[in-house]
Amino acid sequence: MASGDQAIIDFKLGHKKIGLFLSEVKEIIEPIPAIKVPMTHPFFKGFISLRGEVIPLIDSPKVMHTEENPYNKEDEKYVIASAGRKKMALLFMRLAERIRTLPKYLLSARNRRQMVCF
Repeated sequence: MASGDQAIIDFKLGHKKIGLFLSEVKEIIEPIPAIKVPMTHPFFKGFISLRGEVIPLIDSPKVMHTEENPYNKEDEKYVIASAGRKKMALLFMRLAERIRTLPKYLLSARNRRQMVCF
C-alpha cells in the first residue's frame, strides 16, 4: 500500500456491498442484546453495552433498504465504528472477508463523500 492510500473493509447488506475505511472501524463483534428504546426512528435498534460503554446500534439493512437477508443469522456482525470522537455500532449481514486499498488520488474530499456510505 502506497503512502496516503486507504484500506477499506467490505461488508454485505443483502446483495449490496458496503465499504468502510479501516481506520474508522474499531472492532467487529458478534451481535449482543440491545436495549430497545420506544418511539425512536426505525433505523435505530437501541443501545448496546460494550465493556461498560453505551453505544448506539444502527440497523444498516434498514438504512440501505435491504431488509432481505440471504445469509444465515449467524453471519451477522456488529461493526464498532468511529464518527469523529463518538462511536456507533452498525449491524451488517455478513463480513465480505476482503480488505482492499484505494489510491490516494481517489480520496479527495469530494470523492470520499460519494464512495463511502457511513
